[in-house]
Amino acid sequence: MKKYILLIMALIIAPFSAVSEEKAPSVDLHKLIMQAQSEKKTEVSRSESVEWMDSIMETEYGYSKISQEPVDRLRTLYEDAAYLLRNGAPIAGGTLITIARSSQDFAESKAGEGMAYYCDAMLQPAEEDDYELLSFLKRTKAAGSVLDKISRSGVRMSARVMVTGEIYDDAIAVLAGQRALDGLKATPEELALIQQARENGKP
Repeated sequence: MKKYILLIMALIIAPFSAVSEEKAPSVDLHKLIMQAQSEKKTEVSRSESVEWMDSIMETEYGYSKISQEPVDRLRTLYEDAAYLLRNGAPIAGGTLITIARSSQDFAESKAGEGMAYYCDAMLQPAEEDDYELLSFLKRTKAAGSVLDKISRSGVRMSARVMVTGEIYDDAIAVLAGQRALDGLKATPEELALIQQARENGKP
């Protein structure tokens, strides 16, 4: 099986639903991302975005189309991810594929495998002299090493979405991550680590 969103998975390790703390507050990161998207001006429609992604997956990678995904929840995540990716939100779009990966149905999803492969190829430096992406990767790892110290998985993932969004200039990810942290009631200690990670992620 192809490798999956190597860079994204290095940042967003645990599924967002994995918060195990008793009575811990929770948020729907998928919903927050799409709410943030709805507040931004987009250039490409949802249907056009899905057609664009379908064409890439079928003609370039040989995977199934999004419309051929039989699981409704996964199909919605893929459609939303395509919409985000086509409109310049790679971290927000990649996050939705990470959320999809937490589903037990993902292992059999050919469309999901294709989208994960696309995200992986998009975010990884293609050449050793791709200095911009190499810089992003270095900054992301530096920030992630601090965020790993956050024990609550929901806060950790939300912070990674926000901080990585800042590094990759993805306003949708930044806004959704901020709102998720508000909803999860991040503690002063957690916020201090997040601020340190943001500093580590700066150029």
